[in-house]
Amino acid sequence: MNCAARDAIGSGRKSTFDAEEAVTEAVTRTWLGVQAGAQIREPAAYASTLARNVLREQRRDRRGRSCLHAPEEIPAVETKAAEDRAALETLAVFAALQLTDRQFDVLCLVRIYGLSSAEAADLLGIGRSAVRERRREAERVLTAEFIRIGRRIGCFAG
Repeated sequence: MNCAARDAIGSGRKSTFDAEEAVTEAVTRTWLGVQAGAQIREPAAYASTLARNVLREQRRDRRGRSCLHAPEEIPAVETKAAEDRAALETLAVFAALQLTDRQFDVLCLVRIYGLSSAEAADLLGIGRSAVRERRREAERVLTAEFIRIGRRIGCFAG
């Protein structure tokens, strides 16, 4: 799966953690964009481009910039067919259903609502290290499901 995450975003030079985080961030941003009404013409290409952009943002983030964006910053893209949007929503929902309740809670609080690990830990009544571990587990599950489904429907080779 680790190589698959790197392959999905077209780079074998990135670390496994960066690749998994980029794919998860791309799925999250795509999902938020769809929920906000973005019209996405090519869902697989859109998510792949987002993942590559996230990797660039991660490099900038290491120099002091934030790589997270609010949902309203997701660009709207015109689509040829409503089926693309429905397929993307279905993909995101199916991937999210593979998470445990604990993983889902942490991922929502940290990725969607933008809480820090400390804030999420306080809300959930667990330690910060548990929040970070559950977030990593959730990202691994989402990445694996995204790639598995993408391969099944022909978005990725393999």
